[in-house]
Amino acid sequence: MEEQPRLREHWHVIRRHLTLIATIAVCSVLVVSVAVFVETPTYTATSVILVEPQPPQVLDMKELMVESPGSDEHDYYKTEYALLRSESLAAQVIHNLGLENNPLFNDSDPAGGLVSGLWSGFESWAMGLFSRGADTGQADPPKISGVAASLVTAYLSYLSVQPEFGTRLV
Repeated sequence: MEEQPRLREHWHVIRRHLTLIATIAVCSVLVVSVAVFVETPTYTATSVILVEPQPPQVLDMKELMVESPGSDEHDYYKTEYALLRSESLAAQVIHNLGLENNPLFNDSDPAGGLVSGLWSGFESWAMGLFSRGADTGQADPPKISGVAASLVTAYLSYLSVQPEFGTRLV
């Protein structure tokens, strides 16, 4: 019968290769640390909205009997979905939440992470030094309800409105 290696023999093998084991462990921790600090965190928020049509305010009883509530129901919900995706509502949300200063929606690059953020900060500082006395001659960007149209476009690119079929939930 073959003799099993004892714990002391395992310990000698580990001690013999301790520098290799420690080097691999340290390198792994460094690589993971760099990846975590460079990666930009991404957050997703969801919300459920109940869309209910308002009953018609009809005074004439004959009109109430003639008008069927389900005939325009499909168009009503399509209109509500379009309103949720509208530029004016997006501009109100951007203004109310203060998203004008959020780097995700303005010109700074959110995909680069920490290093890219530091580099873009340095670039904007350097450009500010050279353009202090110079007139850029650029016109103000177009605005929607007081918010830059580019911010509204960026916000709407991240927005998704998905109805839950068979329900009145969006």
